[in-house]
Amino acid sequence: MTGERLFLHYAFPCAEDKYLAWKISFGDYQLLKRSVQIPGLSPDRELLARCFPTACQRFSTFTIREGLEPWSLSTVAEYWRHHHEGKEHCAVRLATIKVTGKIRDQDEVFLVDCDGQGIFVSNPLHYQLRPGDQVYIHWQVIVEKVESE
Repeated sequence: MTGERLFLHYAFPCAEDKYLAWKISFGDYQLLKRSVQIPGLSPDRELLARCFPTACQRFSTFTIREGLEPWSLSTVAEYWRHHHEGKEHCAVRLATIKVTGKIRDQDEVFLVDCDGQGIFVSNPLHYQLRPGDQVYIHWQVIVEKVESE
């Protein structure tokens, strides 16, 4: 996992809305989707900056202010987990998997506990999850699984 790929995991839940609002091109949207779907493929920074200019600018400001190495995995994780300025659904939140299941043989859905509130979330990145696992969510999408140390 690279810092660029992790950045995309967190930013991607916003990509479709940006495409539908004509804020990113169809070609860029396809490149983003391909980068998410192919394990090990990382998007280039220019694509991220073009598609997510506000998030990239805030990330850059954060790394300069904190004196951190830009695009390292730990810096990207720190920014999204603790310094992303999203509100409500856009906020990045830590949650615990409570229940997993399928709805009408479709994609698996998850019920998570987030600050005492039950929320249904999706798992488009196909993390292998079970009750008790901790994840980060953004726009009701699981964007990162917390690995035990």
